[in-house]
Amino acid sequence: MPMRPRRRRVEQTPEMIRASQAMIADYLKTNKATVCPPAYAMGSLKSTAFGLDV
Repeated sequence: MPMRPRRRRVEQTPEMIRASQAMIADYLKTNKATVCPPAYAMGSLKSTAFGLDV
């Protein structure tokens, strides 16, 4: 299989950084960031039923 070319990192200009920060700030103002409750990782359980086999 041929190797894919590596993607080059895009250097951000100060204008791009300011625009990104403004978009993030607007998003956080309008939408609340949710936090997932603590739980087991998918691969750490012995059973794949997830408690649904009652």
